[in-house]
Amino acid sequence: MSTFQTMDFHEIELDFKKESSSNEIPTGIPHQLETNQNKTSHHRKQQVDENSSDKSDDNDRDMTQNTETIGVVAMGLNGVTSLTLLLITGFISYLALINGVVLFSFHPIFMAVGYLVLMFQAILSMSDLNCWTAKLNYKQRVTFHWILQAASLSCITIGFVAIFVNKVRLGKEHFHTLHAIFGLITYILTIIVACGGIWTKYSFQLRKYLKPVYVKINHSLMGVVVFGLGITTACLGVYSKWFLKVSTTDMQLPLVTAMILCALYVSYKPMELCLKRITSSLRSSL
Repeated sequence: MSTFQTMDFHEIELDFKKESSSNEIPTGIPHQLETNQNKTSHHRKQQVDENSSDKSDDNDRDMTQNTETIGVVAMGLNGVTSLTLLLITGFISYLALINGVVLFSFHPIFMAVGYLVLMFQAILSMSDLNCWTAKLNYKQRVTFHWILQAASLSCITIGFVAIFVNKVRLGKEHFHTLHAIFGLITYILTIIVACGGIWTKYSFQLRKYLKPVYVKINHSLMGVVVFGLGITTACLGVYSKWFLKVSTTDMQLPLVTAMILCALYVSYKPMELCLKRITSSLRSSL
């Protein structure tokens, strides 16, 4: 092989090595690309996390606002219903005294105060959204509840004794009208529920006889039933002969409607609590 040919092959080999070296990717570039990709991925993840956090904060803020709105509305309704029954009690008391103070006058006055004011407030006092007891803890609300119920039972007893003695004094027949029959049943059940309230207060100490959850469910349900019967008796009283003597028929429907609506409103929360307790009890027993 001639010297010229040897030089040509050598030059070709050098050119090939230069081209190969120029086409190779520097060793530092892949690491730099990977670093940039990681930074981009981390930045996107931060953006996603920030967006999720913002959405969570917005949801929490909306839930808080909704809870506050519900609380304000509930307190407002509690105030309206309380004022409504207080005005009805005042009107009934006015009618009972319009012709002077007699023994019968104590019956509608104390019955209205007992059921429409004190018992109504006793039921509302267990709610943490009640105007008068919102700042009290559960134990304090329970104490407030039984004090109001004791006062309610005392007033109802005075009203019951007043009408019974008045009937005896006038020689009239007892418990022959629908109003009187419902009144008697309601009074008896009121005493029973009051005794059940004492058991409920000490249900933990008496748990070996009956589980506290069952005692509370029974007391709540019976309390709603008794209050409903009290409202029913009051509505029947509005349609009694005595009411027509001292008032007009135009007042009957508005009074009855207002009392029924108030009774339905105050019964909702205890019934909801009872259903939750029943559901929880059934799940735990399965």
